[in-house]
Amino acid sequence: MSPKKPEPPFGKTRPCTRPPVAAAQPYLRLCPACHRTYPAGDAVCEQDGCRLHRVCFAPLGPQPGQVLGDFELVSRLSLGVSSEVWEGVRRADGYPVILKLLRFFTHDMDAVADLCSRFFREAAAVSAIGHPHIVSLLGHGLDTGTGQAYLVFERLAGRTLQEALRAWRMPRDLATGLDVARQIASGMEQVHRLGIIHRDLKPSNVFLEDTAAGPHVKILDFGLAKIRNTPHLATLTRDMMYGTPAYLAPEQARGEEPGEAADVYGLGVMLFEMFTGKLPFFGTPMQMIAAHLQKPPPDPRRHKPGLPRELSDLILRCLEKSGSRRYPDMASLGAALAAVPTPPPAPIPDPDPDQP
Repeated sequence: MSPKKPEPPFGKTRPCTRPPVAAAQPYLRLCPACHRTYPAGDAVCEQDGCRLHRVCFAPLGPQPGQVLGDFELVSRLSLGVSSEVWEGVRRADGYPVILKLLRFFTHDMDAVADLCSRFFREAAAVSAIGHPHIVSLLGHGLDTGTGQAYLVFERLAGRTLQEALRAWRMPRDLATGLDVARQIASGMEQVHRLGIIHRDLKPSNVFLEDTAAGPHVKILDFGLAKIRNTPHLATLTRDMMYGTPAYLAPEQARGEEPGEAADVYGLGVMLFEMFTGKLPFFGTPMQMIAAHLQKPPPDPRRHKPGLPRELSDLILRCLEKSGSRRYPDMASLGAALAAVPTPPPAPIPDPDPDQP
């Protein structure tokens, strides 16, 4: 029996002689038809029998010049909880695009599975709409080498409504605000006609393209969309609360099945903010949710006395606690917006860089 080797002095360690083990890329399996997720070892969807696709939910960091399908990454624009947004080009002709890449920075597999389903649900929702006021999806796919999932959108020039609100001065810019509101209602009318509920209408999800005729609306981010006209997609998010607290309809806060009325409410909160510069309710997320459930909204004219009474009443009707008391659909809301007296348009000043 060989003598036991002495322990190394305190503070020193022996060099490791075992070969390094390559870190396994974490991945799961996704059904391309119903967007349900499964553990990595599964091969077939139990719901519809489709062969599952391998999706890496924490791929190696994307790099400029990386090729995904027909597109090439150029530079990263933003990094979120479950995705990265990149500028890119179509390799065939250099056409500029925006790529949204699936990435996660969490080990909560329930959250990963839900966010992965939402990522591909966005592709299903946007590709079905095809409306001038909805962002266009140019393609989506999975890179077979890395398991990287991606969506490809048209590249837009302008700013979000959230950014524009800092520049607007109501009621002087009432005409521009009403024009934008009507465009949002028009786009959402088509969304609802196809059985899709957005569930997260807010200023950061509305983009204003710069055109000679003024701002042109593009509604973004259908990652939380409820797709009711397809049974295997309609059940993905049942009995859960989704949305942003500041714009959350009371029925969403209660975790109820959302309908068109939930988007009418969300747009009503946006209209309140657009025309007064304030939210109807504010505070912590839980305080805002409680207010949506319990507190009556203030009259917008308390904040902006110059607003037309017709517009103030319209906003308050959108913010009724009961969905049955709101406008029955986006077409009715659009007609009401068209009936609001419109003054001559005023130019929108550039954002004040000193304004917080």
